[in-house]
Amino acid sequence: MKKLPSIAVFLCLATILVTSLSVGCSKGAQPTTTNSSTTPLVSTTLSEQPDKVTFQKYFSELGLGKLPANAKSPADLQKNATIFASGENLVLYGSTIVPQVPISAKYYDVMTKQSITSSVAPPAQPKATDFSSWESVSLSSGRYELKVYVGDVLVAVFPFEIR
Repeated sequence: MKKLPSIAVFLCLATILVTSLSVGCSKGAQPTTTNSSTTPLVSTTLSEQPDKVTFQKYFSELGLGKLPANAKSPADLQKNATIFASGENLVLYGSTIVPQVPISAKYYDVMTKQSITSSVAPPAQPKATDFSSWESVSLSSGRYELKVYVGDVLVAVFPFEIR
């Protein structure tokens, strides 16, 4: 298991992310205790295909996860999450091969087929090999994708659902 960055870096990234995105509203979103690994409701058909060669050049791991409301530390990260409730902490985590990778990310609404105007704050060009950054989910109920870029190149697409 790879080690997450120091708590100070982790908290700094969290502050950046929490203040960066205030998109949508949580109309009737109900918290769920459904484990995404047992209920794969998110479609595996992506809106566009990421560049696998560029991904492999920069990352050894990249994923979408969540921190439960009762999380006591970054070690409580639930990797590969696909189902979130409004207000839960959505986490972009990974391991870079090359330091100073210019990462950016944005949300894509599957129903409207449009990018959401606000983008997810990146993990501030990670200097360490491992990184994670998170923010509280403030999207309406629905199906979305988190698209991750290195520069202008799409390297990963993570489908997820807000309930």
